[in-house]
Amino acid sequence: HASAAHLDDAHVVRGSAALAALAAANPPGTAAVSNSAGLASALANTAVGRIVLAPGTYSLSAELSITRSVVLEAAVGATVVLNGRVEIDPGSLGVVQLIGLRITGGWLYGKGGGVHVASGTVTFESCDIFGNEAANNCFLGNLGAEEEMAVVSLSSVV
Repeated sequence: HASAAHLDDAHVVRGSAALAALAAANPPGTAAVSNSAGLASALANTAVGRIVLAPGTYSLSAELSITRSVVLEAAVGATVVLNGRVEIDPGSLGVVQLIGLRITGGWLYGKGGGVHVASGTVTFESCDIFGNEAANNCFLGNLGAEEEMAVVSLSSVV
């Protein structure tokens, strides 16, 4: 699979300065987050349609559940790792986009250890989904989907 982009310290803005820069570059309805709690909060806020993740690893203590239409993307030039399992179920008319994310460390006894798409139209663009496991499953350990309930589009996914 493709290697992660290298970011040297001279090109990484840290802390509140990074969040301020992200917020200034994004229109209303966009949330800039830098940790797992901020990500969960932004997903819970239905006024947020686009979530931009600052560089780093987001350790998911529980499954990350996406239950509505939303765009989840890495900040430009950032390496963003979601360490854990992602469940996507926005309903049959929901549309979810994941852009520039690395998803790893997920496990499930069932379908899709890293990502499970239960419904909706889901697009993965420039994502790296790896190192996930699903037991007792005829689907991929990294990505599983309900055949008749979801439409999954992959673009530059490793």
